[in-house]
Amino acid sequence: MDLTNQLHEVEQQERVQSQEHLRDIAQHLINEAVSKLSMAVKTGDMQTATVAQFVLDSGNDKLNGAVKQ
Repeated sequence: MDLTNQLHEVEQQERVQSQEHLRDIAQHLINEAVSKLSMAVKTGDMQTATVAQFVLDSGNDKLNGAVKQ
């Protein structure tokens, strides 16, 4: 395997790792937001529910971005 192919392979691996990392972050945001949103709705805390919805949307956006890459 020549140097160009090795470099290409390393770049591919880094890109995959970066996508996996973004998916992990997005999934963590989504899980946390769902938990907070559920609790906020149960207790009627609409301010927290609004913040949780924003975090959930952000996590979904990150997840969608990672999938499209």
